[in-house]
Amino acid sequence: MKRDKGLVPLLGKPLIEYVAGHLEQLCHKILISSNSQVYDYLGYTVVPDEFPGFGPAAGIYSCLKRSADDYNLVVSCDTPFFDLPAMHCLLERRMEAMVVVPWYGGEKYEPLCAVYNRKMSQVIKDFMDLHIFKLPVIFRDIPMVKLSVMDNPGCFQEHAFVNINTIDEVKDLEKRIKEGLIHFTP
Repeated sequence: MKRDKGLVPLLGKPLIEYVAGHLEQLCHKILISSNSQVYDYLGYTVVPDEFPGFGPAAGIYSCLKRSADDYNLVVSCDTPFFDLPAMHCLLERRMEAMVVVPWYGGEKYEPLCAVYNRKMSQVIKDFMDLHIFKLPVIFRDIPMVKLSVMDNPGCFQEHAFVNINTIDEVKDLEKRIKEGLIHFTP
């Protein structure tokens, strides 16, 4: 997108502000994984990757390492439709495993809309030391709850995991929201 994705506006508001707004209702502390200062204006702690270049695994590792909480809700800044009911569904199962993750079957997960036990920081670090940084691969070796997206429609609305990768996608979503084709309550 040629700029930080979380700052891309949807209906005039940066994507990250939708996600942060939901998280503020559930979490007493919010950490933002970013290697720049662009999110400083939000007033949350911005955590740079300790291992740049390892993708989302590095960001999750770095934030889990800094977290004081045993269980941490991880939500990508470009998923404004991932809402409170979905977050509650994941959090309700948190005591059962190291990770609670929406799952489509096989190795198809939504690892950036999941709950991670803080102890996962060491597990992720061990895998990154082996140059393994794909979260579905890491998931193979840990106790986890796979929360089926298809079998839990009360948890996940139809567009919960829509992530925005291009300006054209933003324009299309805005059009569909304005036409009432997608229900979205900011």
